[in-house]
Amino acid sequence: MGQCVPGQRPDRRDRTGWCALGRTETAEPGRCSLDVIGTLLVAGALVAMVDAIIEAPSRGWTGLGTLGEVAVGLGALAIFVWWELRVESPLIDLRIFSSRAFSAASGSITVTFFALSAACSSSPSTSSSCTATARSRLESGLSPSRSRRA
Repeated sequence: MGQCVPGQRPDRRDRTGWCALGRTETAEPGRCSLDVIGTLLVAGALVAMVDAIIEAPSRGWTGLGTLGEVAVGLGALAIFVWWELRVESPLIDLRIFSSRAFSAASGSITVTFFALSAACSSSPSTSSSCTATARSRLESGLSPSRSRRA
């Protein structure tokens, strides 16, 4: 890769086009690189996994399409980890997860995010069932919702 110097033409060896966009600041001064393959791998993994989760209720959790997308997503994620540990300028240096403090903090933030997402997505269904069944919000929140099975 060539060097990115503000105000100069990008080096022709820069195959990413990152320098051409004017992005000159990186973790290592004098370097300009973008891990395009790592970006595509993690994006593909996320798209496959999110689509599998979104479509699973209609296709079935054990349906061939759902399990296939989960397998593709996990496979892309495994290749992403393999790639990031070997590339010169990774998208994210996965070796940082060897720190127990960092891993624990990342894990707790992830669990909190999923818990908050679940609470926010279930709140409208419990509130709407209050008016439909003439129950209080507490009764509606504690009883299983019949509107979700429709």
